[in-house]
Amino acid sequence: MNLAISKAIIKSCLEDKHDIIIDKMTFGPNILNFYYEIAETYGATVYEIILWAPKAIIMKRADERGWVEDGLLTPEKCELFWDKINELKENRPQAHIINTENLKEDEVYRQVVKILSHE
Repeated sequence: MNLAISKAIIKSCLEDKHDIIIDKMTFGPNILNFYYEIAETYGATVYEIILWAPKAIIMKRADERGWVEDGLLTPEKCELFWDKINELKENRPQAHIINTENLKEDEVYRQVVKILSHE
């Protein structure tokens, strides 16, 4: 999806007072900063959450799930995504970082809910 379409969808949702969860790996600071700008325009709150674990853990999890040849999660792409997320977490002080290394899915979920609930 191109950026113009994404921006239009976000703007439309915020105008209609809907919450938005962006379920993508967004690395570009310009795009991330746009989300904050448009949220401010509509009085919305941005919750930037980064799920993180050490590279070895991420690679092991992906390997256990299985690789698809030429798919989104090849070993090379998975490593590249990890590198970008690791860099992002160092450069986004406003982000909530959840280290998932020793957490089960329900524990990660509870931490996300806690952040969204302002607890």
